[in-house]
Amino acid sequence: MIALALLAPLLALPLTWRAPSTVAARRWVSWLALAVAAVWLVLLVTDDRAELGRFGAGAAPVAVGTWLLVASVRWPARRWPLALTVLAAGTAAGGAALLAGAGDLSDAGGALAIAAALVVLAARAEDDRGLVPAALGVAGAAVVALGLVGLEADTGGFAAGGGALVALGAAAVVVGAGNRVRRAGVVLLPLALALGVQADVGTGIALVLAIVAVLVADRPATSLGLWAVAAAALSPAAGLLLAAAAVVSAAWLHPVASLAALPGAAAFAFVAVQDGSPARLALAVLGVVTLARLWRPVEPDLVGGRLAPSTMAAVGIGAWLALAPETWAWAPAPGLASWGTGVLYAGLAAAFGAFVIASFTDTAFVAPDLEVADPSYRPGEPTWAWRATLAALAVLAIAGARLVASVVS
Repeated sequence: MIALALLAPLLALPLTWRAPSTVAARRWVSWLALAVAAVWLVLLVTDDRAELGRFGAGAAPVAVGTWLLVASVRWPARRWPLALTVLAAGTAAGGAALLAGAGDLSDAGGALAIAAALVVLAARAEDDRGLVPAALGVAGAAVVALGLVGLEADTGGFAAGGGALVALGAAAVVVGAGNRVRRAGVVLLPLALALGVQADVGTGIALVLAIVAVLVADRPATSLGLWAVAAAALSPAAGLLLAAAAVVSAAWLHPVASLAALPGAAAFAFVAVQDGSPARLALAVLGVVTLARLWRPVEPDLVGGRLAPSTMAAVGIGAWLALAPETWAWAPAPGLASWGTGVLYAGLAAAFGAFVIASFTDTAFVAPDLEVADPSYRPGEPTWAWRATLAALAVLAIAGARLVASVVS
């Protein structure tokens, strides 16, 4: 099955060019991406230790998120950006599979670098202000590569810590990818989160990331992604849950998607209150402020319409995370053992209360709209964007060469 998960994306390229129209190509690739995500999900639940050569099924959480995000991309309906999106996603998922299998840190760093370079080309083809976030993603990938140089030389892994540069670089990629929801650049988000969560950042860097997360709370995917990296300093499991919530928020742009962050926030709070140090208390306060800023009203002109398959998949995964995080064996967070029971009681109480209130009014019950329109990006690129991107690519090439040299030596 892992072979199917790794090789099935190759079918997307012929579909891209053989479809009768570009709209059909986008739709077919979206369905294929959901099928690939489903295969990875089955591997995650049934056999997350499977291996194929140097590739490991432990990368399933990253791969599921990556292909879910590919399915959520709906514009532009052109073949070239679509093919680049598929190539970037396949590279990122393959790098994560190498890291989870018999590969090493350089494999994941190289995959992130190649995927970031492909995203630059896709952003240029999209031509709607994506080059600046893409350049930030490339710069972040370069910082990740430099951080991995030190880790490869010292420990060969994250076990002994020392991943501050990796965490900062991953945070930069998260900011770039989180600002390109429903566009090719968003596919960098899961791999960047996986690297950032594994890195050892310490509470000082975690505070910096948390402050930035508060400032960008109007972009839930970015804010939750930064919090995932920050929370991992205290609880890696809480970081994983918040990372999953960030991916759900990037695939499903509805304000309700932020509810998926509640289990991760609860797991983080559970660990933070165990030690009343000033840094941990400050992180807890920043977490509360972020949650308050994440809540925002639903704009009527942005919701409505037929549910897309990617939206239904994101809603399902988000509901699973919000209602039963204790079943996520790959992210065993402390303090959540009775979460599902608590949610069940709260749901029953809410349903009973809603029934009582509804019995005193003649207003008919209307199911809320779940589909959300794509965000609007201004057309064109700033005049300096391409020069900044070329400079970032040059830095990435230097950092990548250093990483390769450190591995070879």
